[in-house]
Amino acid sequence: MNVRTEIIAILCISIVAGAFLGAVGKHKIEKERVLTEEKKVEKKIGSFTLSFVGDIAPTKEFPDLFEFTKEELSKPDIMIGNLEGVITDREKNKCGTIITGKCYAFSGNEGFVQILKNASFDMMSFANNHSYDFGEEGFIDTLKNLSMYDIDAIGTKNTIVEKKIRGVSVAFVGFSTGKLTSDLNDENQVKSLVERASIGNDLVVVIFHGGAEGIGATHVEGVNEKYLDEERGNVQAFAKLAIDNGAGLVLGSGPHVLRGMEWYKGKLIAYSMGNFAGYRTFSTDGIMGTSGILTIDIENKNEITNAKFVPISINKNGVPTIDWTNTSISQINNLSKEDFGDNGIMFNESGKAIK
Repeated sequence: MNVRTEIIAILCISIVAGAFLGAVGKHKIEKERVLTEEKKVEKKIGSFTLSFVGDIAPTKEFPDLFEFTKEELSKPDIMIGNLEGVITDREKNKCGTIITGKCYAFSGNEGFVQILKNASFDMMSFANNHSYDFGEEGFIDTLKNLSMYDIDAIGTKNTIVEKKIRGVSVAFVGFSTGKLTSDLNDENQVKSLVERASIGNDLVVVIFHGGAEGIGATHVEGVNEKYLDEERGNVQAFAKLAIDNGAGLVLGSGPHVLRGMEWYKGKLIAYSMGNFAGYRTFSTDGIMGTSGILTIDIENKNEITNAKFVPISINKNGVPTIDWTNTSISQINNLSKEDFGDNGIMFNESGKAIK
């Protein structure tokens, strides 16, 4: 065998050996990747993330309201918002044929439900003072329309919504002062529903709509609140009552402005997430236009291990965008400190809760 032949033979052997080793290497890498993914899945069993945003007012004409927030909204295992209105084609509403003065009736169409679904919303709280804007028929229409897109409605009177999330049995209940919803002013009803929801479930999540409204309603003072002539409840007493009877997390909306958050017996209470989206429906001036996305990390089935707040700014048309100035983080921190002292929940510049 001459030198040239020897060189060719060596090259051939090298190529075959390289291909073999490369295949072995790829197989090893792929095996390691699969094992890593299996470990990740195993680690997530019994743990999940839940996010909540405030008021979303439905309309029949709208742009893509969630164009600038879709990425954040798609991150949690469960995404929940408060539906401030109904989904119906009916025209007769509580205000009559003309909406004037202090009377507001909000309604959207099937297309609005589609954009909610496209924005990754899994559940919508329907326990609020606008769920009856178009009467019982509009209420029922809304439940049907949400169901068509596999979006669960939370808050029908005495109703518990149960979901299995990464091996965790979670019960959701909603309260407000609106018709056909469970009443946050009725202590016996609160106790009964939360206790019933805790049976056979690892975690009970309570969502409520209550408290006064407007720029003067940022503080939680532990008293009964009113808006116009409506009794809007003592939301602090309500939230603590819910936790005392089995709730592991309490999330609120209603005042149309952000309110502080507090720890109570190791459980998180968010008293108001303010507005979130609504095409030309509500005022977004000043603090009415600051909002956020609150994400809760749950581990060991019912332990809150972390909370994150993504600051949001709502433009004049009611479209939410990420607020890189962190205005709402500062707002939440100030309110939490003023209203709850050492029990107040504070967030750092990156939006992570400081423990």
